[in-house]
Amino acid sequence: MQERIKKDAKDFIEDTKARIKRFCTFKNVAATVIALGIGVLMALCHSLGWADTISKTVGDWVVKLIDSVGSIAFGVFLGKALDMLLVLTLRGSAKAITIERMIHSFVKYVIAIIVVIAILIVWLGKEYISGVLGGVGVLALVIGFGAQKLIGDVIAGVFMVFEGNIAVGDIVTIGDWRGTVKEIGVRSTVLVSDGGDIKVFTNSTINEFVNLSRNASVAVVTTYIDYATPIEQTEAVITAGLPTIMSHIPDLLEMPAYKGIEEMGDNGYLVKVIAMCPESKRMQVNRDLTRELMLVLQEGGVLIAYPQVDVHMRNE
Repeated sequence: MQERIKKDAKDFIEDTKARIKRFCTFKNVAATVIALGIGVLMALCHSLGWADTISKTVGDWVVKLIDSVGSIAFGVFLGKALDMLLVLTLRGSAKAITIERMIHSFVKYVIAIIVVIAILIVWLGKEYISGVLGGVGVLALVIGFGAQKLIGDVIAGVFMVFEGNIAVGDIVTIGDWRGTVKEIGVRSTVLVSDGGDIKVFTNSTINEFVNLSRNASVAVVTTYIDYATPIEQTEAVITAGLPTIMSHIPDLLEMPAYKGIEEMGDNGYLVKVIAMCPESKRMQVNRDLTRELMLVLQEGGVLIAYPQVDVHMRNE
């Protein structure tokens, strides 16, 4: 029991270190330090009376500009602090990562609105706070009537995340597009194809999708065998070679299966072999399975069919 507790504690510490390292990139650290430094300078400027001195000597607009920059810096620092908190608290599952991304996307907009309101207050004065907030309320009402689709996107995104049918890292097909879910945001979902192309779907337009990551996928290989090779020989060679194929393809989840003869073609009969694998590995497994099956057939003396043409010569 004690050994297990020690192991869990060690894993937790190592995981926390990895998460901190993931967050503490040069960009994040520099942005956090600069934002915090600007915020401290703004606080000192007011607490030590520098703001009054600057206002009298240079102008009140300089103080307002400093306060505006400080408000932006506070927003940046708050966003980075939230990122750090989410990285440390939400761990483990793909759903946790998805929730982390959505919370980050949502709070990013909230922080931006707060910063904008703070800057307006700085330039308009404290006596106009109620007027500013009232104007924001009216503006929000107007936007609400004109942004029903945006609200629909937000609601659809929340339902997708908390129903758990899709998560960051899943491979899905939406319409005729297949890709890996890179992000599920407040408004949109981002997919990346195997070729690196990015497709953005607004959440409310995702009415149906197929999640290919929840169950094992099937890699399928078919090939034509020359009629000159007896069926019994072909089936014996393939069946005997399945363990070898299994040992040479580490991404297979179970032993490949020979499924029989699919059809009788013009130049040979079509045989089929399938194998279970993760969806993320399916395309590569298809290639590997094709190669290994071809090697097995060649080593077993099985002739792979190719197009043939019979030519009849006639004497005039």
